[in-house]
Amino acid sequence: MKKKLIIVSNESDRKYATYLQQLISAFDDSDDKQVGTKDGSVDAVVWDEKHYRDNLNCLNSTNHILFIGDNESAREARSNMNVKFYAVGMSYGWLGAQAYMLVDDGSLNKDNYGEFKELCEKYGKTFKKELDLHFSPSEAEQQNQQAKPDDAIALLPVPLAFLSPVLGVASAAAIHGQAAVNIAGQALAKAGDMLQAAEAKDQQYSLLTLILYMDGLTEFLGE
Repeated sequence: MKKKLIIVSNESDRKYATYLQQLISAFDDSDDKQVGTKDGSVDAVVWDEKHYRDNLNCLNSTNHILFIGDNESAREARSNMNVKFYAVGMSYGWLGAQAYMLVDDGSLNKDNYGEFKELCEKYGKTFKKELDLHFSPSEAEQQNQQAKPDDAIALLPVPLAFLSPVLGVASAAAIHGQAAVNIAGQALAKAGDMLQAAEAKDQQYSLLTLILYMDGLTEFLGE
């Protein structure tokens, strides 16, 4: 008998629910290897949160439900779930017949981007555009610890040296100190990375969907 899977997502995350449906429906097993769920063994449907809440009275403890993304229903459900996978801000987990899949906001950065690319290579996931991330939480923390209290104040308002290509970073360092320049540099790097935040999160969700399909979905469904 086929397993039934209800995938609950917001409209903004529906593409990942559809991607998971496509993976489930693909006939990708070989004679000697099962890839993800067994071919033809799972029926998956996608519901939005309103449809899920409207049909709560019709669901029981045997219905397998996967929540993708962050909404009220997902937060309620995952509060008691066990985390089965976590890496680079991506996680999934489950308890009983309910599971979740979530990417933390702003979790991809210079420090962990190498690990993300390694996971992409491991699971054969490619993207058309490679991200160009510069903010390093570890470097920022180190610089904050080294900075004197007056360093941050010295940057307000932003000195002319940061704005002028003639004066440049060397002059800024001479005027305000290298620690202040480093702090400002990390702030600018973080602001620059925010411009790529949506694309970074999209890549994380796409990879996480594939990882869940390959490594977690069969166990969750009890196949």
